[in-house]
Amino acid sequence: MSVKKPLVFSLVVVYRDRELLRVERFLDSLQHQTRQDFELIFIDYGSQPNSQKDIQTLVEKYAFAQYIYTNTRGWFWNRSKALNLGIHQANNDNIITLDIDLIFEPDFLTKVAKKFSLTHYTRFTYYYLPQNFQDFAKLFSDNHQPEKHLDKTNPATNFGILAFTKAIFLKAGGYDEYYQVWGLEDIDFVKRLEASGTTSQGFIEGLRVYHQWHPKSQPQLAKGWYEQMHQYFQKQPEKRPLKNIFQTPSVITINQRPALQLKAIQDTAGFEFTFPKELSFVRFIYLFEQLKPGQNLRVQQRFAFIENHQSTKWGRLMHRINQFFIKLKVSYRWVDLDQFNSELILKKEVSDFLFHFLIVWQSQIADYYFDHQTDADSLELILIKK
Repeated sequence: MSVKKPLVFSLVVVYRDRELLRVERFLDSLQHQTRQDFELIFIDYGSQPNSQKDIQTLVEKYAFAQYIYTNTRGWFWNRSKALNLGIHQANNDNIITLDIDLIFEPDFLTKVAKKFSLTHYTRFTYYYLPQNFQDFAKLFSDNHQPEKHLDKTNPATNFGILAFTKAIFLKAGGYDEYYQVWGLEDIDFVKRLEASGTTSQGFIEGLRVYHQWHPKSQPQLAKGWYEQMHQYFQKQPEKRPLKNIFQTPSVITINQRPALQLKAIQDTAGFEFTFPKELSFVRFIYLFEQLKPGQNLRVQQRFAFIENHQSTKWGRLMHRINQFFIKLKVSYRWVDLDQFNSELILKKEVSDFLFHFLIVWQSQIADYYFDHQTDADSLELILIKK
């Protein structure tokens, strides 16, 4: 009877709605590690139902992997929350945060184990594979070393892949969950590691880790979103009080998502943004403030092209303008106020407003579902008042 070796590492990776082949390559490279005394905590942070089952089936084929689905559909992507949950679920104190795009050499964990520090955090570099790379089977053969011709991560900004102990993580307070959608949570975490007295032991040299190519896909950020995140980052003092900044994380279930339950109920009634948009924004805020706890405010709006009569000179002009915008693939609502006064209300303007509303008013929101990406010409929002 074989005795199961005690775990040495807990690897944590976070995910939402990515293609299966990319994930399979990531998992296969861990399957082929020369040492198998590790677990992988795989946090699925709210994939859509049509892809969630497929990714769960794939991950559960690997004995070392623990698949955890947290039902955050319709919430902003929050890598900090996902990582905090994954590290909290880890069964070992030695943590390595990973990226789903990476492929690791077979000796990756063997080399890391020799350099892992109980008192410092460790950083990693990796190489970017080109778009048309196909020689994955030869990637780690002795006579195939593509890294000689590949771009490498920037040591000044690359903090996404780190190794540290759970004690160090808790001392720093975990990842700050204010950062949402994209950017800065890694740099902020390292900043607080340093402030809590934990310094870096630098990089582990000689590792062969590759990043699978994908298009540069910075999410559809609201205007001023990154600046807002950066301003928050800049305001954080170098020496912050050593406190745990996040509550004990837990897996979110459908029973904790009243907004998702409401989404299943088809309801055409709801708030609609109209011209002038500034007045609509004020009305929206006012209506939300008037809600009682547990009540909801719903937006389900299509920014479609409105038909215009072509029997008049003005009507024909509006029709030609509409056709021009169709060719440009611009989503908008045309509001004809009178014969000489008209206005465009862009989906992007409404979406940007709702992005910032959800951040500024988050302390008053019990739950929400926000979808601005599924359909290019529409958006949906369900708010539940706290």
